[in-house]
Amino acid sequence: MTGHAMRVITASRRKTALMCLGSIAFAATGAWLAKEHADPKAMIAGWAMLGCCSLVGVLWTLQLAWPSRIILDSDGLAFQYLFGTFRRQWGDIRQIDILEIRSTRIVKLFGKPGKSDLALGGAWPVSADELLSIIEDYLTQFERADTA
Repeated sequence: MTGHAMRVITASRRKTALMCLGSIAFAATGAWLAKEHADPKAMIAGWAMLGCCSLVGVLWTLQLAWPSRIILDSDGLAFQYLFGTFRRQWGDIRQIDILEIRSTRIVKLFGKPGKSDLALGGAWPVSADELLSIIEDYLTQFERADTA
């Protein structure tokens, strides 16, 4: 092993707070639709927006208290999200790539046969391309160390 110690990447509190505010805005729009429109479709849409965006807002608020973290070390990668930790050993990762859904880019780890995939969604302080580069650097370094 050379050079890299454990690295922790914690979700950006600023980006998480912006997501909370966005959820509040959408929930308020849903409440307005449910209250102000007599059309049953608008009321249903309003209640659906209010319920969904309120739930998402609560999750983002919890993220402010317990931010997501990615922990990289010689053994592999751990993704801590709210109350769960998802761990992947370097040897269990077949490929790392960027998954793009509309304009959102997230890093996805594809597991080897029999191992599950892992998408690293979240409000990271670095771009998806930078995060991919950091993870690939660790993967390359520690895969070589395992085979040497």
